[in-house]
Amino acid sequence: IRVKTVSLNDVIDLEFNGVAPTYISMDTEGSEFEILKSFNFELYRPNVFTIEHNHTNLEKKIDDLLIFNNYKRIFRKLSAFDGWYVSEETLKKI
Repeated sequence: IRVKTVSLNDVIDLEFNGVAPTYISMDTEGSEFEILKSFNFELYRPNVFTIEHNHTNLEKKIDDLLIFNNYKRIFRKLSAFDGWYVSEETLKKI
């Protein structure tokens, strides 16, 4: 089945007038890493992401990508299937 999609960058640009929401939750049934690897972390800086990983082989890739983009993973034991990531800028403020 072909489905028309839109990038997360375009959603923020079109639906949020180019201003990133402070919180983004991602649960896209396995395509989270694909979405994130094309996300413009330099332009859009949500304070917090929660991202479903279900302990698949993509969990480490998601961790590495978010860490590379200055997010820290927190609450590892709070949620069994989601990673919680807070931007380093936000952590400095709290």
